[in-house]
Amino acid sequence: AAMMAEELKKEQDTSAHLERMKKNMEQTIKDLQHRLDEAQQIALKGGKKQLQKLEARVRELEGELEAEQKRNAESVKGMRKSERRIKELTYQ
Repeated sequence: AAMMAEELKKEQDTSAHLERMKKNMEQTIKDLQHRLDEAQQIALKGGKKQLQKLEARVRELEGELEAEQKRNAESVKGMRKSERRIKELTYQ
């Protein structure tokens, strides 16, 4: 029983850690989207050369956003796995 309680605590800690990571990644995505929106606003006012630079930056931010979304999806997947494990341990 003590071993199961320890395993449950470990899974709960993992789940809490993954949830914090998910929230951090969501904030990063929000920040990146804000930066992307700002870059697009500046692009509307800028010249052709500046527009090209900003388009490159937008592509860079989109790449970062995609990477963050992938990491977020992996974290959510891990969190769900941990939650299933917690349920399994709880109902044994």
